[in-house]
Amino acid sequence: MHDRPTGYLSPAAEEALRRVSTATLTSQLLKRGLRNTFLAGLIPVRPELRMVGYAFTLRYIPMREDLTLLPPTRLTEVERAQRQVVECAMRLGSEGRITLPGGSSEKMV
Repeated sequence: MHDRPTGYLSPAAEEALRRVSTATLTSQLLKRGLRNTFLAGLIPVRPELRMVGYAFTLRYIPMREDLTLLPPTRLTEVERAQRQVVECAMRLGSEGRITLPGGSSEKMV
């Protein structure tokens, strides 16, 4: 297993999440007041694969009630953060830890 930075899921929590359904997770988030934590209409490319981990949405940022208290952010900070996410995705793709559309060799902008 890979080394995990502080704050990442424990192996036990990861295994528990791997067994639970998406509907159950969404229901639990709804009960905690997070109503916009999913993307509607998505379909699995590999239905047999159960994925658990931290997700970063690059193209669509849903409304999240827990983020409404954040102060305004400079555009340069947002662009830097987005660049870091893309670089991380490319690195993880080249390591075979995630699957990217078109493969990790495809240029991302």
